[in-house]
Amino acid sequence: MSQNEVHYQFFQYREDGSFNITRQLNSSLMYDAEGFAKAENQFRMAFRQWRDGQMPSDDLRENLIRTIYTIQQSIGAALDAFLQGNQTKLER
Repeated sequence: MSQNEVHYQFFQYREDGSFNITRQLNSSLMYDAEGFAKAENQFRMAFRQWRDGQMPSDDLRENLIRTIYTIQQSIGAALDAFLQGNQTKLER
């Protein structure tokens, strides 16, 4: 947990992840596993509304932001286990 911003969290991998630490994750934006599963329907609904030329409600727009943030940060945090010392392997 960040000392100055308590909603920012870090995770440290075990030995198989070279003890690397993830990028900061904003817990006020990132869904947990259960919340992410529940957010899927709202995410799809917001895209359907945009497709149909409607502006999604504030709740649906917040869902879009949080869903995209969760997906992007989850991928990044998973890659954080590999990046230090192994970056050249990923670039090839």
